[in-house]
Amino acid sequence: MTWSVRYNLWKLRRSAEPTRAYSHTLEASLREKTGHTLWWVPVGRILAAIGSLTLVVGGATGVYAYTSDNVMPNQLLYPVRQAIERAQVEATFTPAQRAAVKANIQARHQHQLEMMQQRGHAK
Repeated sequence: MTWSVRYNLWKLRRSAEPTRAYSHTLEASLREKTGHTLWWVPVGRILAAIGSLTLVVGGATGVYAYTSDNVMPNQLLYPVRQAIERAQVEATFTPAQRAAVKANIQARHQHQLEMMQQRGHAK
């Protein structure tokens, strides 16, 4: 398709669409006739944005709490780490997998204890 044909089709499509002013006028007149307001649309958008933001921040916090070596038992994010570890153990299917996950968690706890001893937090 040549450039001139594409341009002419674009102009034709653009002229076939209603103008923004016409769309707003039509929407206002329909709302007037039906008495129906769409209050839930902007509220739904706000709630969706808040939910998405909460999900992203909560997920990022969980990832940080689980993977960071700086989260120790005396800190605020440690219960998040414990909850993720419990969920990890519960999500295993076989006893062999469960034993491997528990061994990995035990090794991480041992590493945390060593780090706390180095920092002077544990005795």
